Amino acid sequence: MAKLYISLIVAGLLFGFVCLSFSAETVVFKGKVIDAEGRPVKGAEVFLYDNNNIRRPADFISSKTDNEGRFNMAVPPGKYLAVSRLRSSEKYGPLLPVDKHSGEPVEIELELGKEIAYEFKVSNLKEAAEMMRKNREDFFKLSGRVLDKDSAPVKDIYAFAYTGLEPSEVPDYLSAWTDDSGNYTIFLPAGEYSVGYASAFPLDRVNIYKKITVTGDNINLDIIIDLNKADKEAGAGEKK
Repeated sequence: MAKLYISLIVAGLLFGFVCLSFSAETVVFKGKVIDAEGRPVKGAEVFLYDNNNIRRPADFISSKTDNEGRFNMAVPPGKYLAVSRLRSSEKYGPLLPVDKHSGEPVEIELELGKEIAYEFKVSNLKEAAEMMRKNREDFFKLSGRVLDKDSAPVKDIYAFAYTGLEPSEVPDYLSAWTDDSGNYTIFLPAGEYSVGYASAFPLDRVNIYKKITVTGDNINLDIIIDLNKADKEAGAGEKK
């Protein structure tokens, strides 16, 4: 019996040591999730990834934000890519157009002894386009239509423009969903862009249509995108 008590005491001490060790090796990452208008977002989650492949299950996921949009999570120290998402349902998989996303992943470095706080702003496709339209006085207008191989308008596609060498999950600039006539509009500052289209948000498949230069001389540049022709011309520019 005495040996049993001693074994239980030793096991308890070891368990306590493991818990203390784990506690000492975690860092608190907390913050807030807000919407496009700066209001707190309830029910959002923060996802941390230890590498740039964010199209996989996250290494760490926060609990859902409270009524004030706040989150708090304890994770091992290290460098992470962080994004916040708010789903309209409990389903997994690609986000729906009404789901909200914080956009390009943010690099967060969590160090022992330091408490890091960050504020994420989430929006869905329509809200992101509205935010860009609010600033259209400083932008040039890019408009056009999305057409299929028979030159019929395609609804519920969006056009995008990005400035980097590689497409990001959330484009730098994007239109709202195309209407019944396949029309889209993007407001862009002067510069060089790769323009394309996609059917999901964030991007699950990137189709680059062409590269353009936006200046004051082509404020109403009109691009008609033939989906069949674009698939052939995209070639290496298409990313799956």
